[in-house]
Amino acid sequence: MSYDETASIIARSSYENRQNFCRCGYYGYSCGDRLCKRCCFNAVAKKVREEFGRAFEARNEVYYIVLSLSGHRDERKRIIRKDLTKSERQQIKAQGCFEQGQLVNYGIPFSAPVDVLDARTYWEVFARAIRESTGRRKPLAGAFGGPELSVRFYPLGVLPHANYVAFSDGLTDDDVRALRRTIRNRLRGCRRLTHPLYPKVSVYRLLAKEDLRRVIEYISKPIGIAIPYALSADKLNYQSGGMESLNDDVNAFFDNMQLAFEGLDRMNRYGVCSPSAGKTNYIGVVSEERRERRAADAKRRRARRNEAEAIKVIFPDYKPHKRQKSKQEKYDLFLMRAYYRKMVRDGECPSDVPPRLKRLLRRALPDGTGSTGNTTVAAEQNHHANEHPVSSSPTPTSD
Repeated sequence: MSYDETASIIARSSYENRQNFCRCGYYGYSCGDRLCKRCCFNAVAKKVREEFGRAFEARNEVYYIVLSLSGHRDERKRIIRKDLTKSERQQIKAQGCFEQGQLVNYGIPFSAPVDVLDARTYWEVFARAIRESTGRRKPLAGAFGGPELSVRFYPLGVLPHANYVAFSDGLTDDDVRALRRTIRNRLRGCRRLTHPLYPKVSVYRLLAKEDLRRVIEYISKPIGIAIPYALSADKLNYQSGGMESLNDDVNAFFDNMQLAFEGLDRMNRYGVCSPSAGKTNYIGVVSEERRERRAADAKRRRARRNEAEAIKVIFPDYKPHKRQKSKQEKYDLFLMRAYYRKMVRDGECPSDVPPRLKRLLRRALPDGTGSTGNTTVAAEQNHHANEHPVSSSPTPTSD
């Protein structure tokens, strides 16, 4: 997995978790990083393989489904349905590592906080499409998988996609086209997404039990950065000016990658792959660790309910559940955190704040201005006042 190259790039970068990544493996220490092959295998692939590794015969057919994006207008090039042979598996791995086309045909930019939110929006659309296609009297009886990200540098761009393993009693071409149509309609109905990209659905039928375990390990792999970095450096002929820009792209990707995967589950389960389907329909194997964690969670929820009932005796109108935030409110909160991280990283306030975020900042500031420029000026005035005090009693400022 090109560990030496990856570790060298991370160690020389400004990545926040670079020291933990380099120390992973010593005396059993685990960094838990999204770029670490060891942690991805131990935390995700190993557990999922124990849960679903023996479920190959649970349904008539097992599929490896990839929901991605493409710049081709021709719909015939955006629907792939094949058997997962050894040559196809090797081609998928090579294409994921060496694909370095033009950014307009490859994916989306990944330098600004808005681009990070766009990637999360694509993942949300993919997950919802799979969830709606899974269940009783649906094309898919069950599915498990999660979001994935492939990267290219100079210019910095990413391809948000999702990998799922699905169990079905019979998946037709019309069902695959209906899945792609569902994603297309949701992308068209989302005003936030303005990239000239089209949904692409690839369905590969697994032929043997060993293929299921290989696919589980593949969809749990870390993000590959060594090969895209080497290809970009080779195009620049390793010149100092171009390499500085390339390294800036790498640092920006590391910062935005952490924010993109924050709060997202690595593995989602739907239909018969979810334990909520019941003991008779669930096709997985529950480990002892998960049983203990479920017992602890049930105990905590029971204690919380008892506490809420005790409070209701004194305050009958007490409601323990918080109001559910709207989708727009979640987007605004995410952008506020993203722009804050960008200000900390760059050391300055951004000048291209979205209008809706400006209104939120205006309500948040005590003076009611909400202007990033006014805030910066006020901070500079306070800094000069502290350096050259004019009196013993400081005058209060607006911030």
